[in-house]
Parts: sequence; structure tokens; C-alpha cells
Amino acid sequence: MLLVGEEEVPFLIHKKILCENSPFFESACKPEWMKDDEKTIKLPEDDPELVDIMIYCKCSQKALPLFFPPPSVSHAVL
Repeated sequence: MLLVGEEEVPFLIHKKILCENSPFFESACKPEWMKDDEKTIKLPEDDPELVDIMIYCKCSQKALPLFFPPPSVSHAVL
């Protein structure tokens, strides 16, 4: 789970999808950074809307066209 922004907006996303092609998340999910009982990554300085777009692009494997509003996507992606 990702907790994003000051409001800690929750995003549920499978670890494999999150870590695929992302050195940051691959490192963040290593045992030395993540406790066994805690499967949460906090991103307090990130914008929940931008994380929503990132997850949409990763899950749909599509890039969003520039200058167009992003589609409405759910905060729960499995």
C-alpha cells in the first residue's frame, strides 16, 4: 500500500506492478527498508493526483496524451 501526500491517501497496488521498471520502489520494498509486518510505503511529499496517473499508466501500459485531462481512476488497483 502507498500512503500519499500529507493526507495519506491510500493506494492499493500489487508489489510486482509497483516495482516493475522502478528502481526507487524496488529498493523501497527490500527487507532492509520495509518491516515484515508493515507493507506500506509513505510518500508524504508526493501529489496523490500524480501518483494516481502513474498507477493508471503502469496498470494500463498506456501513456496519457499531453494536455488532456487524465481519466478518472480508482485509488484501489489490484
